[in-house]
Amino acid sequence: MAIGMLKATTPAIGVDFGASTMKVLQIAPGDRPSLIAASCVETPAELLGDPLKRLEFQLDALPGVIRKGKYRGKRLIISAPAAQTWVQHLQVQRADGANMSQLVSTQLQTQTGHDPSSLVIRHYEVCETQRGSSSRTETICIATRRGLVLRMLQTLRAQKLEVAGVHSEHIALTHALPLLAGESAGEGATVLLDLGYGTSKLVIAHGSKPVFAKTIEIAGRTMDELASEQLGCGLTAAQTRRLRAENLTRPVDAGESEAATAVAAPPEEGARAGELDLSDQLEALTDEISMCVRYHNALFPDAPAARAVFVGGETRHEALGRELARALRLSAHVADPMAPIEGVNGKGRAVNIDLTEAQPGWALPLGLCLSPADI
Repeated sequence: MAIGMLKATTPAIGVDFGASTMKVLQIAPGDRPSLIAASCVETPAELLGDPLKRLEFQLDALPGVIRKGKYRGKRLIISAPAAQTWVQHLQVQRADGANMSQLVSTQLQTQTGHDPSSLVIRHYEVCETQRGSSSRTETICIATRRGLVLRMLQTLRAQKLEVAGVHSEHIALTHALPLLAGESAGEGATVLLDLGYGTSKLVIAHGSKPVFAKTIEIAGRTMDELASEQLGCGLTAAQTRRLRAENLTRPVDAGESEAATAVAAPPEEGARAGELDLSDQLEALTDEISMCVRYHNALFPDAPAARAVFVGGETRHEALGRELARALRLSAHVADPMAPIEGVNGKGRAVNIDLTEAQPGWALPLGLCLSPADI
């Protein structure tokens, strides 16, 4: 009986299989959660561009991380990597005799060509919409290859670890939103932008309810690749110089006319030699975010997006957050997911992470810790 009670009451360990790092977090629940343990494992440079080998490396490293960090128990809540997850909005027309799961699977197959039996599919109903004379249900559909999920579960089970839940990164983030946005989380719609190294995730939520989700391919790695071309150096050096840059766009010379700046220059001429100019990527990123916000506001004209919360490892770069906030014209702030957690400075509680500094990249692990078991 004591063993069963311990298993039921021990908090699950949240595991974020991120592109640049694997983050592992365990917190004790409460009005203000307290830290049990936190660990970070950096991805070797040679694996950054290989998602499957990177995941294998992280899965193999996880048991040692849990032992070294002195985590309690072996129950895990894990994320399905965003780069290998489809996120799509569907407008589904209800039909007699078919449940919503069947309708979503059929429509997803029609649009993507993928056999639903080869996918793990979850859907989240958003609202009812009107198209002509017919009513449809706006739905967020999230799907991951079943083979990938089974492979993760089998590997972890062989390592004597128990997976209690598997969540998409987008939905897990919403579980952390009350702690990230504070008291304002329940007031209007919040745009939550997770700027990562491999991908960026955008979620719009009403309170903790997700009503819009999208994966955006523009992220830290794509910026580093462009910086590498412009600066004539490797990816690692390009990342270092990008993160140190006070400005990410090239100031326009006083002598340049509006007509001249309107003409698109060839890619190799977009920045002067040795000069960093990410204006095209920043414009593309803000355009993507703005389109998402407009889509949401069209669905909910009486509850438009009111604020933005930035998280993710890339938001540690102040110049990037500043450029995005200016372009989006929303009240925005960079959140530190570890700030509301008690005991972050406790001796021996953290491995390879400096909790005396802001850690915006820990929103997803926090959200996983707050997510329900679903297996």
